[in-house]
Amino acid sequence: MRNKSTGDIIIKPTYAKNWDWNRVSLVDRSIMRVAVAEMLHFEDVPLVVSIDEAVEIARDFSGCEGGNFINGVLNALKNKLIKSGKCSRS
Repeated sequence: MRNKSTGDIIIKPTYAKNWDWNRVSLVDRSIMRVAVAEMLHFEDVPLVVSIDEAVEIARDFSGCEGGNFINGVLNALKNKLIKSGKCSRS
């Protein structure tokens, strides 16, 4: 993603009610940014595949709850994208 703030702008409102962005680990933020870029710009990759890959990476490189947290945020984002019509694939 050329501009990481683009991903942040998309990710933050998905969970901002409960978390301060600075409390999220740098690893988790980076994983979510890559997943969001893939979800928005790679039409041939199903959204659930992007989410599953991010969760697997988080399980290997993040803290013990990183995978669950990322799964929840990205699934909520997926639902928002589909509902808003910004993505037609699942």
